[in-house]
Amino acid sequence: MDELRKSAPTASIVNTLAGNVPGILAMQTSGQPGKDISNFWVRGISTFGASSGALVLVDGFERDINEVNIDDIKSFSVLKDASATALYGSKGANGVLLITTKHGTIGKTNINAKAESSYNTRTITPEFVDGPTYASLLNESRITRDQPAIYSPVELEILRMGLDPDLYPNVDWSEKLLKDGAFTNHANLSLSGGGTTARYFVSGSYLDEKGCTKQMMNWQRITIQMLITKNGPIDLIQTSM
Repeated sequence: MDELRKSAPTASIVNTLAGNVPGILAMQTSGQPGKDISNFWVRGISTFGASSGALVLVDGFERDINEVNIDDIKSFSVLKDASATALYGSKGANGVLLITTKHGTIGKTNINAKAESSYNTRTITPEFVDGPTYASLLNESRITRDQPAIYSPVELEILRMGLDPDLYPNVDWSEKLLKDGAFTNHANLSLSGGGTTARYFVSGSYLDEKGCTKQMMNWQRITIQMLITKNGPIDLIQTSM
């Protein structure tokens, strides 16, 4: 698990699995903060009678994988073979992802804190010409094909001088709408410990993800999880905002 965090630091376990675990197929349909979680399958879709996605079990309970804080995961297993997933019936037909979260251990209180920040930017940003250059090239492309020009010399001069921005605008929309990049900040704090009777693990996570467009609002999430292990059942309290 630590190897995956180092190779692809992200707040989403799904986005980390994609490209790092054999058999995991992932598709990211949006880059908007908060909606950039990938849909994933284990070796494709094998049935249409149940959910098309893989079954996710966290400490033996079925949960939404997006609610799991990546820093709270101790280990995970991906079940892909039919013999291994037969126990879970039709829900496991498209694979099963078993996640084990961190538990408290006997001893003094152990405090772990982590903060990371990443800068996201576009891989390639096309370079656009201005309005007058575009109009001149458009005229040239039509004239070379024996077609009449779109813009007259007077209109070209109006564009160049910026005399009528309403009818002949010259706006660089990529500069108006897009930022060069955006920061994503992620912090996590956990406490664990306990004795022979009971052990505890408490963690809190804060995620602040900014978008690369100037009009896009930031997306923030706070996750709090408490796991108490006794000589009996496991009590789990988990909330997300």
